[in-house]
Amino acid sequence: MKIKKKHREDVQKPIAFATFSESFQSEQRVFYKSIEYPIYKINGGYQIVGENGEFNFTSKMWKEVKSVWAKEVGMKICEVKGYED
Repeated sequence: MKIKKKHREDVQKPIAFATFSESFQSEQRVFYKSIEYPIYKINGGYQIVGENGEFNFTSKMWKEVKSVWAKEVGMKICEVKGYED
């Protein structure tokens, strides 16, 4: 029996991916060096998905987190082409 793969249009696509220059853990969520982690636009802010859970941030807090993580753990963000906010 052949199983058909369903195309799901309701699945949200990431708006960007984050990588880090060093591995770290924050509030029990783990992020490894050089791995791409998806970032999603959610109602009222942003979500980044780590190895064992996600963070949800308001837009204001996301700006602060990006700045701190860029300095402390070398976060770099690569935006997905074609995404419009």
